[in-house]
Amino acid sequence: MISAAVERLIFGILLLACLQVPILSEHYLQYLSGYYAATQTQVKRFEALAAENNYPSVEALIVALERNTEAVVRNDAADKRRLLAEHAAIAADIERLKNGHYFNRLVFLASPSQYDRLADVLKNFRPGIPINVTDVALAAGVALSISLLLYQLFHPRHRKAGRQSVSD
Repeated sequence: MISAAVERLIFGILLLACLQVPILSEHYLQYLSGYYAATQTQVKRFEALAAENNYPSVEALIVALERNTEAVVRNDAADKRRLLAEHAAIAADIERLKNGHYFNRLVFLASPSQYDRLADVLKNFRPGIPINVTDVALAAGVALSISLLLYQLFHPRHRKAGRQSVSD
C-alpha cells in the first residue's frame, strides 16, 4: 500500500516536471529572442561600418581589421567575428526551439552548452501547465515511461520473480 502511494507520488512529480519543458522552452525562446535582437543591432552597425568604409561585406571588414598591425584593432576584429558567430548560433537555436517538437526542446534544454543561459532563464521562471494538448500528452508519456522504468528497476517483487524464472 505504501509502495503504491510512493509510485503514484513519483509519477506525479515526474509528470509535473515533464509538463515544465514546453513552458521552460517558451521562456528560453523569449530570452534568446531578446539576445538575438541585441546582437542584430550590433550586426547592423557592423554592416553600416563596412558600407561607410567601402567594404563589400562585414567579413571583408573583419579580414582587413585582422591584418592591421595594431593589437587592439586585431582584438576588435576577433570580437566582431565572435559576435557574428554567436548571432548565427542564436538564430539556429531560435529555429530549433520554434520548430522542434517536445523531445528536441528537451534535449536542447538539457545539453550542457545551455546551462549558463538556462540558469539565467530559471531565475524568472514560474512553473505552469501548458495548454497545448500535444505537449501535455508527450509530457504524460515521458513521465509514464520513466515511472515504469523506475518501477522495473526498483520494485522488489518484480526482481524476485525475475530471478526465480531464470533459475528454473
